[in-house]
Amino acid sequence: MRIRLIETDEPTRALPIGESVLHVRRIPATVQRDVERRNRRTLRTNAQNDPEAMARYMESVEDDLLDYALVRWEGVWGDPPCTRENKLKLSSGPREGVFRVARSDAAEFESEQEAITKNSDAPSSTPTE
Repeated sequence: MRIRLIETDEPTRALPIGESVLHVRRIPATVQRDVERRNRRTLRTNAQNDPEAMARYMESVEDDLLDYALVRWEGVWGDPPCTRENKLKLSSGPREGVFRVARSDAAEFESEQEAITKNSDAPSSTPTE
């Protein structure tokens, strides 16, 4: 298995959930295929006919993709570190939000990121005294 270095300058998108913010990066098709291939190696040859084995496979793929996509978080109750172990403890709502953002179209992801960046660079419109 090759080691994949995490590029810290990859664009992320903030996903606000209540008082928390999850920072998510896109899952490129190449990463999706690599994760599926890596997890497929653990299946037996005839596991496609075994519903339990396929369920474990799909869960492993989802766990790996969640770990890849969720880069960091802020405002999570108890201030736990954003580790794989803690990411896997997320409930279904935040998980679905992470996957919705991470699987968005690349152009949509980047155009929204540009809008966020432009808005944060713009001067405040509040009057000053």
